[in-house]
Amino acid sequence: YRTGEPSISEQHIRRLLSTLQIDAEIQDADDFLYVHHEAHVIELCTGPHTGYLRYSEDDKLDLQRPAQNLPSEKEAIDRASQLLVELGLMPDAVPTPQTDYFRWGVIDGNGEWVKQGTSALVVGFVFQVGEYRFIGPGAKAGVVFGENGQVVAVSRIWREIEPDREAPIHQMDKALGLFKEYWPPEADQDALSRAEVLTTVQVEDVYLAYFAEPGMVPQPQIEPVYVFEGTSTVRSQGEEGAIRDSDRFHIVVPALIDR
Repeated sequence: YRTGEPSISEQHIRRLLSTLQIDAEIQDADDFLYVHHEAHVIELCTGPHTGYLRYSEDDKLDLQRPAQNLPSEKEAIDRASQLLVELGLMPDAVPTPQTDYFRWGVIDGNGEWVKQGTSALVVGFVFQVGEYRFIGPGAKAGVVFGENGQVVAVSRIWREIEPDREAPIHQMDKALGLFKEYWPPEADQDALSRAEVLTTVQVEDVYLAYFAEPGMVPQPQIEPVYVFEGTSTVRSQGEEGAIRDSDRFHIVVPALIDR
């Protein structure tokens, strides 16, 4: 896909200010428009081949205590979808909602949690065009709900796209070879053997997707990638016995042959 000029503009900031009842002036700086008013921060980028809007009420977003009366996940998803549509910030693509939480905590001198809790509920939307997902930091929209269900953050990072051209992609065996090359480098294999360290990699899913760069980065074309997901397990022999540690991985490799 090739990317075009951003569709977001100053009117989206004005609509956001009106919806959230914020009385503030919009400042202009090259390809950026921004608002700084008390704890409210809005930033809009209208540079070529990109485009994003971010809003946050920083003191409530960084609440260092449990938030009271957070909405249910279902209510939050419904409200977030409705708000983004009303603000004109929902991309013309198929959205899939995801939820998460802002968590905080206090650790004592012994490394033990003495206080912890949930301070906000995050609803994020990832998008699909045709049969393929768009992944990466430059393809998402979201709303954060704080105490009593108040909107404390809104974001939309998306490039306007249109079909560009067809191009050949790697077969799966070549993609697997690239995955092995992209795997995080480890210590020398002889050193690992002497230390009796063994890493096992289990690939659980492989799929094609399109990768969008961060919103600050101009991206004239959005290209396909292979995404490998699974679990890596490290086993080693320590002084106190066997050690085993497992981590999830998400590794992206280029799919186009000419890359």
